[in-house]
Amino acid sequence: MSFATNRTTACFLGYLIFCAATFAVAQESGVFVAEAQLAIEIDDDNRAINPSNSFSTNTPKIFCAFTLTEGARGKTIEAVWIAEDVGAAAPPDYVIDTWSATLPPASSLFQIEPGMTVLSIPDNGWPVGRYRVEFRFDGVTDRVLPFTIN
Repeated sequence: MSFATNRTTACFLGYLIFCAATFAVAQESGVFVAEAQLAIEIDDDNRAINPSNSFSTNTPKIFCAFTLTEGARGKTIEAVWIAEDVGAAAPPDYVIDTWSATLPPASSLFQIEPGMTVLSIPDNGWPVGRYRVEFRFDGVTDRVLPFTIN
């Protein structure tokens, strides 16, 4: 074997080790939300219709439609609606509402179906500003969806 072949083999093996290490880290960190979208309307299968990340101050409801991975089984999911920056209307990072549920364990025969959570317009309308929905599993943030009210 020549020096060039040995170097190529070493680089290839190094690449494989890097890929394996990256895969192991990805598996450990776990991403439990496969997809999440915000919209003013959802269909019968809990899928967002015309997804958006910007809404008007008179939007009656904001839906967050999501699908989960099988890795979410047995965990407690929380969807936390947060007003990040709405000026004098609320303090920074104000928690507006929280929805939570415990998912069936891996041994369960129940299928994980698409889900949704919804936030209705406040009595005085939506304050203009920046908001977000945080998905947490067993207390650890997994996915964040920022949005604005204009």
